Amino acid sequence: MRTLAPVLLGTFLASCATPQEPAARGAEAQRDLEQLIAGKTAGAPLRCVPGVHTSDLRIIDGRTVAYPLGTKMTYVVHLSQGCDSLAGGNYTLVTEHFGGDGPCQGDAARVADLASRMPVGSCIVSEIVPYSRPG
Repeated sequence: MRTLAPVLLGTFLASCATPQEPAARGAEAQRDLEQLIAGKTAGAPLRCVPGVHTSDLRIIDGRTVAYPLGTKMTYVVHLSQGCDSLAGGNYTLVTEHFGGDGPCQGDAARVADLASRMPVGSCIVSEIVPYSRPG
């Protein structure tokens, strides 16, 4: 058993280092995202989403959510694998953030079924990109 533990640990660590395959976005989700960022310019990625509320959340697909703030600013949040069921319908994203007003890069997130409130997936906030309209 002692010789098996290092092998299992090595396998686990190797699986963590495996690069994630890019998310394939469906045509409808792509249209939704394009409508939210139309006429806006992407800024440098942020550490946290400032000043958002859960009611601002727009689910794009299982790997992308957005926080539109009026017509001038939209924060697009990219998620790691594990929250793919988010795109399935009656689900919401619950983030556990410890800094900033909204979700931050590296925060844990989970998908919860709205009817049963049961968790059905979990992931990490991997990138936050602000899109703003000039003027």
